[in-house]
Amino acid sequence: MIGDHLAQHRELSLTAIGLATYIQSLPEGAPVDIRTLAEKFPEGRERVATALRALEAYGYIERVRERTDNGKLVTVT
Repeated sequence: MIGDHLAQHRELSLTAIGLATYIQSLPEGAPVDIRTLAEKFPEGRERVATALRALEAYGYIERVRERTDNGKLVTVT
C-alpha cells in the first residue's frame, strides 16, 4: 500500500511517484537501475534518472556507488 506522504508529495513529479510505487511493488533484490526501468517504461532514461534523483533527495530511496569485480562503477538503488 502506498502511503499518503508519497502519493500526495507536492514536490515530486507524477513520474517520480509512479516510479516509487512500481519500485515498492517489486520483490526484494529486483533490479531498479536506470537502464532496466527505462526499458520497462516509455519515459526514457533521462526522466527515470531525474525521478530517481528526486526520490533519493526526499529520502524515499537510497542509492550508493559501488565498484564491480571487473572494476566498473555502478549505482545500486
